[in-house]
Amino acid sequence: ERIQRIILQPLSETQSTEVATNLLGASLDEAVRERIIEAAAGNPLFVEQMLSMMIDDGLLANDGAGGWILIGEMGSITIPPTISALLTSRLDRLSTSERIVIERGSVIGQVFFREAVEALVPDALRTDVSPTLGNLVRKELIVPDDQALEGQEAHRFQHILIRDAAYHGLLKRTRAELHERFVDWVETLPSDRVIEFEEIRGYHLEQAFQIRIQLTRLLRRSGVVVRDTSLRLVGGPWLAATCRPRPRSCSELRPCSHPKMGSEPSSCSRLARR
Repeated sequence: ERIQRIILQPLSETQSTEVATNLLGASLDEAVRERIIEAAAGNPLFVEQMLSMMIDDGLLANDGAGGWILIGEMGSITIPPTISALLTSRLDRLSTSERIVIERGSVIGQVFFREAVEALVPDALRTDVSPTLGNLVRKELIVPDDQALEGQEAHRFQHILIRDAAYHGLLKRTRAELHERFVDWVETLPSDRVIEFEEIRGYHLEQAFQIRIQLTRLLRRSGVVVRDTSLRLVGGPWLAATCRPRPRSCSELRPCSHPKMGSEPSSCSRLARR
């Protein structure tokens, strides 16, 4: 097949201005717009998330006519230097429940399910998951997704970088535990549906296994820490490879760098039977 390479250039200043205007109207303070566009360096996600953060912080207010006006001091506006710093700053401003919910969603993938998130949050927060997801939608961090698993309420991160920022905000040990607990949730689905998740289950167990290996190396401890996950991983009938005693055998599982729940099977680990 012929492959055509498409290079996406940064937005021009005019295009960035158009993005800001489309989002908030033409009434946005000119000085604020210029500062945001200069910092964005042509990245439309930066423009979108910076404006959303200013609304969250109460620096921009709706003027009642469809536009937005600056109600704070220009000097109080801190513009992060990079998109990564900006997304981290937005996540840091979330409430405790919002942060917990979005982090659990990030472990599941680019697309995640409400019921799965409810299974991963502390018991005291389970009834708050649905309204919290609504808050995250209003803050333009996630959007509803109706193309995922039938019968499951799903959401999608607005951008993969938002998902990555939320995921990397978790301690590695917590990530490993949540990957395993998500597999536990998958295995509670009706038996005819679990088959659909074979590769997803393999991916999440593999991630937990690799994280525990990293922690073991850092702590200079024996392989006991990863034993439970490794035994569960190699015990699955859907696994393509059998781990050898040494941790480096995980490389034979052909790990997937693509965390999307909503992707086609071909974009996940190729865990076909040998």
